[in-house]
Amino acid sequence: MRCILPFISMTTAQRGSGVLTKSNIPHKIVEIESNLTRRGCAYGIEIAPLYADAAERALKRARIRYGDIISL
Repeated sequence: MRCILPFISMTTAQRGSGVLTKSNIPHKIVEIESNLTRRGCAYGIEIAPLYADAAERALKRARIRYGDIISL
């Protein structure tokens, strides 16, 4: 199982990636298929479910907005 945090742009996903790197949370930026989001094509950060809570906290502290977590 994996989790994806969706972002509206590559730039925002890159900013989120920087925050997660500083927080030592393993992740990778991925392109999200249009059928998985409400807005169509987007980018996301893939993380293991184990790190989902820590990733959300880190992104909220940095005031980086993301969509609903996608579990695959």
